[in-house]
Amino acid sequence: MDVDLQKYPHNVPHFDASSKNAGLLAAITFLSVGVVSLGMMSNVTLLPVGVCVLIFNTTAWVGLALLLIRGMYFAAFYVALFYLPLSSSLGYVFAEDYVFWLSSRAIPLGRDPEIVSAMMWVGEIGLCGLLAGIFFKKQERQIQNGEMKKPFVPKAVLSIPWFSLFSLFALFLSWGAAPEQTIFNEAYGAQRFTRASSAGFNAGALSSYVLLILLQLDIHRTKNKSLKVAVFGFVVVYIVVFLQLLRGDRESSGLIAGLILVQLAFGSKQIQKQLKAAGLAIWKKFYVITFLIVLVASFAFIGSFRSEATNRTVTVDDATEMLVRALRQNTWTAAGVNNLALADEVVNQKPEYFFGKTYIDYFLSLPPAFLARAIGYERPINRFSGPGLWYRHLTNGGTHPIIVPFKNFGAVGLLVFMCGLGLLIGFINSFNASSVLSTQLIYGVFAVSGFKWFWYGDMNLIRACMAAIIFYTIYICFACARKAGGSPVVLH
Repeated sequence: MDVDLQKYPHNVPHFDASSKNAGLLAAITFLSVGVVSLGMMSNVTLLPVGVCVLIFNTTAWVGLALLLIRGMYFAAFYVALFYLPLSSSLGYVFAEDYVFWLSSRAIPLGRDPEIVSAMMWVGEIGLCGLLAGIFFKKQERQIQNGEMKKPFVPKAVLSIPWFSLFSLFALFLSWGAAPEQTIFNEAYGAQRFTRASSAGFNAGALSSYVLLILLQLDIHRTKNKSLKVAVFGFVVVYIVVFLQLLRGDRESSGLIAGLILVQLAFGSKQIQKQLKAAGLAIWKKFYVITFLIVLVASFAFIGSFRSEATNRTVTVDDATEMLVRALRQNTWTAAGVNNLALADEVVNQKPEYFFGKTYIDYFLSLPPAFLARAIGYERPINRFSGPGLWYRHLTNGGTHPIIVPFKNFGAVGLLVFMCGLGLLIGFINSFNASSVLSTQLIYGVFAVSGFKWFWYGDMNLIRACMAAIIFYTIYICFACARKAGGSPVVLH
């Protein structure tokens, strides 16, 4: 597809002062709302529950819309991850007797308007801080006309044999982390341990996905890529379908999200630039949003289906009921139950603050489980102890990104911390214009670990970064490339 850029001068991407000013204005607005929300924390009953819920949801929708309009898909992805655990709270707007989570211990809390309002205001503080930080990071200069037609430059990449070997190793890691039986033979959750967890390597699946992101970037840097694409596609499909979905596991949602974000950022650049120049970028956004909605619904359905499909025939009515139930009460809402417990602590008790101790525990928990077990070291954070289990009386695990900063630094500290986190996410979002492999890998690691990080705790991001460092070091040892004349090409 060839597009004459001269025909579309008004559609050529560029960066101007108005875009920067709009981002700064949005940042100041969200920060101001966050400061007001701090005041609302002291009088949570001032507004009806439905109004508090509507304010939070409106903030999330406006923030997501602004990010998508600006083409900041990576940042929008993280805002969506923040929002989803509390998204089912929207039911309070339409029904007075609505309950956030259907369990014997959570129902009384979900019916207390003071606790629910406190949950929403704490969420609003964190959300406003996150959005303010993202928009404070100025948008980078976009691709200009002269950069549209750069020729392909040979880069250091893996040879086909090494690429295949790396792909098989990623498949092996995912195999070790997958349940042994499918959901048609044994109910999901009946198998407490996988091969990887029994060996003390709980980050096996996430490490596999980090390696696959690196291989995806290798494909983007390869000129003749058809064979690599075939190998890579087979491995990804096998992992997602046979090692994840058919076994009731959904960790591959992070892999799919990461692959999409990396493809949007670094794949098929010439086609993307030509589409944008021709004014067709809006259709790309439409297709991406539609695909993500279908993806979320599919994984939500798997959440219910995996526990009920064993040794039975599922009808269409059963499937519909599972989907509706799953969209209300799923993995992300399970993470949000922690917010309900935190709100109960704020309203009815005096919260215990840790003043940064949790982050020290992160550092002390860096050794992997198999290494800690070998040397007899007890890590402060492990599968039996950590932020995801602080409120185990209400939930079986998982956490929300506001829990740890609030428990360590309080409401004001939460706003400051989330603003800093937003700056980090905005900074990494700007990597989507980079051609440097290490920078692209950072972008990909944060993309592929988003689900695990925001819904299961910070240690997942730390493990993903550790895996990325190891794999990148090995990669540069085996990557090679030659120019037409035979001279080596420097890896960058």
